[in-house]
Amino acid sequence: MASMAGGMLISGLAACGSGLGTVQPLPSLEPASVTTASGVTTTAKQTPPPGPVISGGPTGGSAPNPKASVHLSLDRAVGQMLMSHVTGLQPSSRLLARIRAGQVGSVILYSENVESNAQLANLDATLQQTAREGGNPPLFIATDQEGGEVKRVPSAPPTMSAQQMGASANPSAVARRQGRATGVYLRRLGINVDLAPVSDIPTTADNFLRERTFGHTQASVIAGASGFALGLAEAHIAGTAKHFPGLGAAGPRDTDLEVVSIAASKAELQSGYKPYIYMSRLGPDVAPLVMISNAIYPHLDPNGLPADLSQTIVGEQLALARMSGRVVITDDMEVPSVQRYTDAPVLAIQAGDDILMFAHRESGSEDAYSAIKAAVKAGTLPQSLIMAGANRVVQLKESLGVG
Repeated sequence: MASMAGGMLISGLAACGSGLGTVQPLPSLEPASVTTASGVTTTAKQTPPPGPVISGGPTGGSAPNPKASVHLSLDRAVGQMLMSHVTGLQPSSRLLARIRAGQVGSVILYSENVESNAQLANLDATLQQTAREGGNPPLFIATDQEGGEVKRVPSAPPTMSAQQMGASANPSAVARRQGRATGVYLRRLGINVDLAPVSDIPTTADNFLRERTFGHTQASVIAGASGFALGLAEAHIAGTAKHFPGLGAAGPRDTDLEVVSIAASKAELQSGYKPYIYMSRLGPDVAPLVMISNAIYPHLDPNGLPADLSQTIVGEQLALARMSGRVVITDDMEVPSVQRYTDAPVLAIQAGDDILMFAHRESGSEDAYSAIKAAVKAGTLPQSLIMAGANRVVQLKESLGVG
């Protein structure tokens, strides 16, 4: 059955792993004007889609970047794989020293880091200048700007929650406009990664994600998530499809607060891969990052590892979702399910993650840096895994023109 979802024609949605049929290009949109909470109107200029829309081509995620490997020392390669918390309105001298030394390649910002647009732009400029002073690649500066209850920059778009976008008459077009306006605003402040869109399909009404999802149907989530990701890409901001392999069956349990084991069957979980498959068909610049959940999925990995530490999930399952060509980022590593493993940073790299997120303490990424270096020295972690992951991160930064 073909359904029209916000301008995206999705014909013949097949079982996961067998493709999505023919994907037609989205219609061109007029420049999006969105009035922010502070009364500022942001207009995103119309730009061509950043990547091709694929119709009937081979399945699979983005192709490997053809550029030659980036030449990094081991120390700086480890840093490229670490995303650090930032404490307060200005970065600490210790964090700046680590950035300058190449021990941190990305940071994540929260509301605690935002006082005003001018202050935030100055913070981001200071962080990037520090990376340049050390002769390092530019930083990924990320935040969660989803809309609704999760907006780390209160004055910025989106002006709607994901749930409102998904419930609109034309969810794909609405989400695309919101995503583009969000990207334009964030880029002006120095932020180059939006940890959005949420691509989960809730299976119960009590799901803890609430208004963060685009709806409870495959069609609404496919339309909303892909539209928002495309809008971000048009603004040259890296979107992040999350939380693979899905938190739709988590119910009221929040993975940030407790160990969550999701008992859904393999078939049920894989039916939730369709938003990822669809985004993969829109080209490598649309959601070039994919975030792995820190929940446990016993029917995908009987070893009981959190997804972001599981080679089975990061490898085999992500390939089924056609996202294995993306840069893979963990959800927060400083949560109960992951903290049970003293060697979690090493397990994450062995699983295939490219960026390890430490969202609560600056010392979290510092401890991980030491643990990874020690594992390489002990011979328990191949240096080749680190160099490969760091190169994928740096090549994405180059392709986006960050810094």
